[in-house]
Amino acid sequence: MTRTVEWRLVLLLFFSVIVFSGSFVAGQNINDNGTLTFDALPEGDAYNIDSGDIELGGFTLKTTWNIIDGFLKLISPAGPPYDVIIDVINGAIDIDIQSLFSKVQGNITGFVVLFFLGLLFAIIFFLFLIFFCCCRLLCDNCGGKMEQTNSSNFEKLRCVYTGILLLMLFCLIFGAVTALAVSGYTSSQVSDLPDTINNNIDDMLTYVNNTVKEINFLIDKQLPWTVKQVSNDLNDVGDLVGVPVREGLRPTVGAAIAAVYPLANNLSATLSAMEDVNSTQFDLEYLYVDLDTNLSSILTRLDTHCVTCNCCSGFAYSGLSMNMDPRDTQLSPSVSGTFPQEALDASIMALRDVVDLDLSSAADNGSENFENIPTVLADTTSELADELTKVLSKVSGTISSSVEPVESKISALNTQAEEVQDFLTPILVDVVAYDGFRDIAMTVVFGFILFLAGLFVVGVCLAISGCILNKSPPSKRSSLESCGGCVIMIAAALSGLLVPPFMLVSSFTFITGDIDRLVCDNIISREIFVETIDKPDAIIDGYFLGDLLFQNSSIDITVTGLLNACENNKGIYTAFKLENLIDIAQFTNIGQYVGDLDSQFDNITVNFSNVNILTGETRSSLEEFQNSSNYEISWDVFLAELSKPVTYDVNQGNDLSVLAGTMRTAAATINNTGDRAAIEGFAEELDVISKPYGSIH
Repeated sequence: MTRTVEWRLVLLLFFSVIVFSGSFVAGQNINDNGTLTFDALPEGDAYNIDSGDIELGGFTLKTTWNIIDGFLKLISPAGPPYDVIIDVINGAIDIDIQSLFSKVQGNITGFVVLFFLGLLFAIIFFLFLIFFCCCRLLCDNCGGKMEQTNSSNFEKLRCVYTGILLLMLFCLIFGAVTALAVSGYTSSQVSDLPDTINNNIDDMLTYVNNTVKEINFLIDKQLPWTVKQVSNDLNDVGDLVGVPVREGLRPTVGAAIAAVYPLANNLSATLSAMEDVNSTQFDLEYLYVDLDTNLSSILTRLDTHCVTCNCCSGFAYSGLSMNMDPRDTQLSPSVSGTFPQEALDASIMALRDVVDLDLSSAADNGSENFENIPTVLADTTSELADELTKVLSKVSGTISSSVEPVESKISALNTQAEEVQDFLTPILVDVVAYDGFRDIAMTVVFGFILFLAGLFVVGVCLAISGCILNKSPPSKRSSLESCGGCVIMIAAALSGLLVPPFMLVSSFTFITGDIDRLVCDNIISREIFVETIDKPDAIIDGYFLGDLLFQNSSIDITVTGLLNACENNKGIYTAFKLENLIDIAQFTNIGQYVGDLDSQFDNITVNFSNVNILTGETRSSLEEFQNSSNYEISWDVFLAELSKPVTYDVNQGNDLSVLAGTMRTAAATINNTGDRAAIEGFAEELDVISKPYGSIH
């Protein structure tokens, strides 16, 4: 029995686990089933930003922001001018004002109109302020005299004007508060910006450095121990592979070996029985001839004697013969019977050949060799196991040397990150500093607006209170009403001084257009990336980021892809397609270190041919016995004939000894002494003949 065992090691799986796994169960050991349990990876340095602390941000007054966004969409309905943005990125902006305006007309027309309206409002309000001052100061309060005009709807108009004034004050206060809230939110974001950027860069470097520590841990600690376990498995291949193979074959092979022993015993017993039959057949043929001769002699002499002495009337002897059928036993060579002597001889010879092979000893040898399968497998694979052990012993050093270039690149990455930090730090410091001035300016301006609004509110409240308490006309105002009017006039005067420059500054902010909707919103939705730097051949031939990061525009890395990868919790290596910078496959391709393991193990052929239960010679002998025509022997007929008494009288069914007794009785009646003595002599001969032949069957 020859069996080829394909025995494969799972080295590729093991090294894949080493490279990619991020967590191991504490406690380095191997159990009885060969399962490796690794130590936990080192924890590494802590990160500045915990994943649970990350906030997506967003302005808190969402309703207000939606109102602002709706207004911006109303005055700037066109989509982003991506062709202009691409030209700006390429540094190829068209300086032709008319051509440029035609590209962004749908984006800036509304803002241009608002700019001129704001500018016109500032100019008109400034002129109105000048005319008002001239009338009040130079023309002796011209147009400001207190003249009461009685009308039926005076009270209604006063209520309407008061309501309009209060509504305008509410809008003014709400706008100022919103502006202060936006300014405060911006300040909080800007103040955290340096720490956020630096912490992110530091965390990236921490991630890289922790990765280096983990790689070194795997190479210095895990890899040598694992290689040792693999080497031990190679040396224990007899127990690890041979024993399972043997036990897997035991139900079939063991049963076959166990069946040989009763087969050998049955074959020996069959041979002995067939030889006994053959011997009995030979003896039967020989004794038949002798018996037939003796009986014929007695019968002849008896006939002769009875003729002379007339003894035939004394007893019947004419039926003296044998009870067997010679045709069924081939008792005489002169009789053609059905007993196949040649088939029996051939069967005995074939069966004797099988018995001489000693099947029990062959089964003993086969059983011994079957139990030695683990040893045979170990001996067969010892040379390959030694070779692989030597190769594996060099793997640690080989992989370590392969990791060194990666560590160099990582060190270079650290240096580049530090340079980026050094470049960004002064810029971020200046941004925070200038943002402080912006915040102060915003606080002063909108604080002053709130102050003016407060004056208006106080003045209106005083005027309303005085009007309620004093029902007199305006020409007879009470002190409370006059105080309220003065407060309102002071607020109006201060507004007149502040509103023109404020509107002028506000008008210039419309020149930039809808930056939030055209740029910021599209950054959040990522549409601006899809239509510009992510679009192949839009800026350069191929992908812009691929050329920027890897100097290879054929690499399809995009900002949208990076953001999607981060949202799906994919690793940095996958998100940034760093296989184009560091090919991690060189560490997972163990074949470059240990060669083609599959082909080496495919060529292992373990010869189990010495596990012989039935050799070719034994099988041939059994087939020869099977084909020896022993089934042609009519054993039932043969045994039936042998069971019959040979010396019975066919006619009377009497045994020869009975016939001898009959003859003695008849002899006693014979008066002639000579005849009586002759008959008694014949009876004596019958007694003598019946003794050796009566037991043949």
